[in-house]
Amino acid sequence: MLLHEAVDARHPRYSLLAAIQLLIMGLSLTNVVLGGSIGGLAGTASAIVAGYALIAVSVYALALWPIVCDPAREAPLRGQLRLALALVTLRPLQLLVLALITVLAVIVCIQLIVPLLFLPSLVLIVVAGYVVPVADRLRPA
Repeated sequence: MLLHEAVDARHPRYSLLAAIQLLIMGLSLTNVVLGGSIGGLAGTASAIVAGYALIAVSVYALALWPIVCDPAREAPLRGQLRLALALVTLRPLQLLVLALITVLAVIVCIQLIVPLLFLPSLVLIVVAGYVVPVADRLRPA
């Protein structure tokens, strides 16, 4: 099987996952902004809950994408989603630190042009280097 055939066969699944992730993150970010601008107890509570949802989706996506994109971990999507959830529940602090590193890398790439060439790929390699071995310990491929 050629590379473009493999990508085309799994493309709808990737697109659907990315669309759902972006939709939830967009709604959460909108609620954070609107809750902050409304003010009061209800606005503050809404902004806090939306902020936690944004963090949770980001950390879950950080664990999910290396598992979904790993060719050795080819499985039904439901099993991959469960494995990512197990990884997040077992290692939340480590994944939060990786999410913070990812956010800092994005901020640096927005500010400077040169790191944009290599920093995103380096961060993704570090994330995958952490997530895949832990996923292998949870459920061998």
